[in-house]
Amino acid sequence: MRNQLALTSIFPAAFEPVVSNKGKRNMYAVKRDECMAYRFYYHYHLQRCRFDDAIANMEHEFWLSGSTITNYLTRNNARLKEIIAQKPGTSDLKKLYPSFSW
Repeated sequence: MRNQLALTSIFPAAFEPVVSNKGKRNMYAVKRDECMAYRFYYHYHLQRCRFDDAIANMEHEFWLSGSTITNYLTRNNARLKEIIAQKPGTSDLKKLYPSFSW
């Protein structure tokens, strides 16, 4: 107990739970953003669509504006780089998100 108090006084932010102002909705946003990253990878890298065509296709799939989609992709560019490095094929994408037409 004494050591725990010493550590929490030194590193208080590391032991406090992260509080989000968005509530439970944030949980679904993370999943949506990851799905959007995979979908962008599919349109841009596997289907070889131009950037603006890939975003236009995603506008119809996610019911979001193109600027909102690019903001989400930019915010999650680290995850998109991981996906590009993994190079999943269409069969891998079908396993992850079977509801989409890959």
